[in-house]
Amino acid sequence: MLFILSYDTLEMYKSHSVMSVIYSTNPWEAYTILGWVEATTEPQVVELVEKAKVAQETWSRTSLKERVSLLRGLYELFIAQKEFIAGSVAKEMGMPIRLARGDVQYGLNYFSWY
Repeated sequence: MLFILSYDTLEMYKSHSVMSVIYSTNPWEAYTILGWVEATTEPQVVELVEKAKVAQETWSRTSLKERVSLLRGLYELFIAQKEFIAGSVAKEMGMPIRLARGDVQYGLNYFSWY
């Protein structure tokens, strides 16, 4: 879950020893906190890798036609969120929105090539 946090909120989290989070900041605006995610523990990573192995077995039995259809649908979801993604990239990288839009489009072009 992503939240917009202030510096005071960050200090509150530090004072309550909630440091198992990774913060996203805006370097262009004095490292204002944009949000955070909970850090994944080692046991969680092991569990997720095992789940990924099971998912890969299922994916390997999926027909090429169905894979293409699923990936095309995913691509369309990214297209629908392109402006939101570009805004997030701009804030997190401290870059102009125009450049972030170009980066997002570059990634989408790469994605659609496959």
